[in-house]
Amino acid sequence: MGTTSNNTYNWSTIIAYLLGTQAIFYPKYITEIVFYWFVSVILLYYLLYPLIIAGKKTYSILLISILIFVFFMVIRIYTGLFEGRFFEYYFFFVFGIIASRLQFFNADKFLTWKRISAVVSVVCIGIIIIYKPVIVMPEDLSQISVGVMLTAGLVTIFRTIFSTCVTISICWAFNRLLLPSFVTRIITKGAIATYAVYLFHTSYYFLLNRVINFNYDAIRIVISILAIPILFVICYYIQITADKLFASKQNHKPSPS
Repeated sequence: MGTTSNNTYNWSTIIAYLLGTQAIFYPKYITEIVFYWFVSVILLYYLLYPLIIAGKKTYSILLISILIFVFFMVIRIYTGLFEGRFFEYYFFFVFGIIASRLQFFNADKFLTWKRISAVVSVVCIGIIIIYKPVIVMPEDLSQISVGVMLTAGLVTIFRTIFSTCVTISICWAFNRLLLPSFVTRIITKGAIATYAVYLFHTSYYFLLNRVINFNYDAIRIVISILAIPILFVICYYIQITADKLFASKQNHKPSPS
């Protein structure tokens, strides 16, 4: 038997997961199979990508994105379709599109925001410490409520701003340090592995827990920490292999006549 959030499954659930549509039908119409919700959410975002980038200017991309968010939220409220995590991470995806369009993460532009980012990071940390109950994600994203979905979107925007500013501040700090070359190489390879780590870490730890099923929490925690470098090494080679395959396909494309 397959494992789900309630230890049962049916054919509609299996078909939805095979088609990558689970984020559309969960939780009202199907059950959840452990941790594969994000696959469908990512697929939905990429399907929406051509519509989002139809805007030629940054403000039009943002406007289209907000309208899409509201549109799907209305569908969610009246039909129960689309799970809450679709809304939770939506603006992370939109921010990535806008940042890429503005070449925000190019080295020459990225670090020009270092002082502002440091200030914003401190402010965000202060907000987290003082007003933590206000900025936490709603516990039950399966609720059909405008307030819950809107809160999820706003919290995600806050997280996006905070994580971006912290990243810029850390990059600026590292650039000012004279790190040994081997440390720089480790950081670079770790950065290359991060997307694959995001995709596979849950499956990795799920399988690890099945293989090494210790009863003592302390031992499990130690093994989990020791398993992190192995995870990054595996994901690094997954990522560079995928990059090579993609590059080879691009090189073999017929040139336009």
